[in-house]
Formats: sequence, C-alpha cells, structure tokens
Amino acid sequence: MFSTELFTQTLISGLMIGVLYALMALGITFIYSIVRMINWAMGEFYMLGSYIQYVAVAYALGPKLWWLAVIISTAGTFLIGYLIEPILIKPMHARPMERRDDYATVVTIALLLMLRSLAVAIGGPNQYRPETNLPIMWVGPLPMEGARVAASVCALLALAIFYLVMSKTWVGLALRATSPWWAPSASKASSTRQPTSS
Repeated sequence: MFSTELFTQTLISGLMIGVLYALMALGITFIYSIVRMINWAMGEFYMLGSYIQYVAVAYALGPKLWWLAVIISTAGTFLIGYLIEPILIKPMHARPMERRDDYATVVTIALLLMLRSLAVAIGGPNQYRPETNLPIMWVGPLPMEGARVAASVCALLALAIFYLVMSKTWVGLALRATSPWWAPSASKASSTRQPTSS
C-alpha cells in the first residue's frame, strides 16, 4: 500500500545523499574538463579527508570543534594532492606522450589501490565516524543526524559557490577558456567584454 509519509522520507533522504554524490561528480568532471584525464583515485581523496577529520576530532579538537576539523581535513587533503601532483600527474603534461590516457588511468588506479591499502593497514577494516555536538534534526517528517544535514548543506553551498565562481568571475572565465567544452561560451563572453576602438 502506498504511503505518502514513507515516500516523502525516501525522497528527502535520496536528495540529501544525491547532493553529496553531485559534489563528487562535479569534482571528477571539472578535473576532466580542464586536464582531460579521469582521476580514478578521487574517492580515496575523500576517504583521506574523512580520516583526517576523524583524527582531528577524536584526538585533538573534540566534538564541539567538528567544523574546525572540516577545515583542517580540507586543507590536509589539498596538501596531499598538491604534493602528489608534481610526482604523478605533472610528467604527463611536461613532455609529449603517445598514450596519455592510458598513463593517467594506470597511475591513478595504482594510486587508488595504494591509498586504500594504506588506509586498511593503518586504520584496520573497521569504519570510523567523527563525533559532533549537532543534535538530531527534523527535515520534514524525517529525523536525521545533524552531521548528515550539515554535510548536505555544506555540499549545496559548495555547489552554489562553484557556480558563481565559474559563471560570474574572471577566474571562472579563464578556467572555462581552457576547457574545450566551455571554450565557445568563454570566447563569446571574452569578446563581449573587450573595449571597441574607434
């Protein structure tokens, strides 16, 4: 028998999870549109961020400063990627390669397996969750953990900021100009902003 309440709860839960998946998909497609490669280790970088956040909350900051742990995990993940990029990714663009896509696939899959094995070796097979002081929140008829609601809200904000940066700033225009998918619109926007000479 159809239940409106169950349908609403399932819809809300699916939307909140979908926002997180959308943010991950955005990262994958954005990287591919700029550097023309798929980073198969993208999920493992999210995993690294989660481990950094857990360690920060469990051993240093405590549940009340979970938001600071999010900032630290973001910075830590960025730093790890910044250190790995010149070693594994930059050589692909520094010199001509006959099969660049194959190189990117092999390297990022190897990185995926290494990070996953390293996480199991250090953290074990168990799952860990950082504690927060956020209470249970009601989203419509559905009670949800405060951390899950906060994650969905932060993901929505990240998507909105990304859209504004890409569509309203010169930084976004420059990034779009480097992508073959966005090149026509970026060229058009650039031409409309150039001053005309008499």
